[in-house]
This record gives sequence, C-alpha cells and structure tokens, in this order.
Amino acid sequence: MSSSTQDPIPQINIGRTFGALFIGVTFAAVLFGLSSVQVFVYFQTHKGSGTVFYKLAVIFLWTLDALHLSLIVHCVYYYLVINYTNVGALTEIVWSFKVSSSFGPRVAHSNMVLMGLCSCR
Repeated sequence: MSSSTQDPIPQINIGRTFGALFIGVTFAAVLFGLSSVQVFVYFQTHKGSGTVFYKLAVIFLWTLDALHLSLIVHCVYYYLVINYTNVGALTEIVWSFKVSSSFGPRVAHSNMVLMGLCSCR
C-alpha cells in the first residue's frame, strides 16, 4: 500500500491576479478621492456663478464614478474576503462584475462627451 497524502484544497497561486486586482481597486479609490476633492473645490469656487448645465454634469459624472467604484469594490470584496480560500467561487462571476463591465465604458463615454462639450465652449 502506498501512503500518499493528497491535499484536499489544491494550491493555486492567485497572488499575481488578485494582487493586481486589489492594487487596481486601491488606485481607483485614490483617484476617486482626488476627483471628489476636485468636485468640492469646483462647487466652492463657483457658488454664485457658473452654468447650471455644468454643475449638473459634474454631479452626474461624480455619481457615475461613485457607483462604478462601489461595484468594483464589491467585486473585490466578494472574491478576496467573502470567498477567501473558496476555490469553487472562482468559477462563477459575481453580479457586480457583470454590471461594472457594462457600466464602465458608459461612464468613460459620458465623460468624453461632456469634456468635448466643455472644450467647444
């Protein structure tokens, strides 16, 4: 008889994939903080002046950015915290990733359209 011991949990090296995901989300959160400061400064300096369209556009873009960040944070939380050491969870795609992957390009497109409108001014 052979005495072979098999590891019940296969060892998968996910440091390069999930590590990069975590660093990316952290970087996105820092950039969101910087854009939040920019929004705050914009509204402080343009209290009595400025077009209502531009103020609504800034609020709209900031809201889209906040929603996008919350979706990607949920995705990372799902894989790195809730399903820690659950290899089976890697075979399913969490709902926030599906929404974020279809939502992210729309945020970028809205941002580019509004930047184009502002540059024509």
